[in-house]
Amino acid sequence: MVFGQVPRLSGSICGGFAVSLEPGALVKLSAKPDCILQLVNLDEVSGSAWVRPWPLLPSHSATFTVCLSDLDQAQPVG
Repeated sequence: MVFGQVPRLSGSICGGFAVSLEPGALVKLSAKPDCILQLVNLDEVSGSAWVRPWPLLPSHSATFTVCLSDLDQAQPVG
């Protein structure tokens, strides 16, 4: 990846969806269909993505990691 380039997941990596996932995208994971998450960052080297619950809380919305393989069944939201 080039410095300053925004990381993206193409449809070929993301379960064959005809979308690109990039930071800021809202997704649902098949394991938790009632939970909407916002992608904060993608790290293809470590195979992880940083996400946080959506909508953001006024005080604090903690980020956590999920495996990129968990995004195979990710469904774009809105």
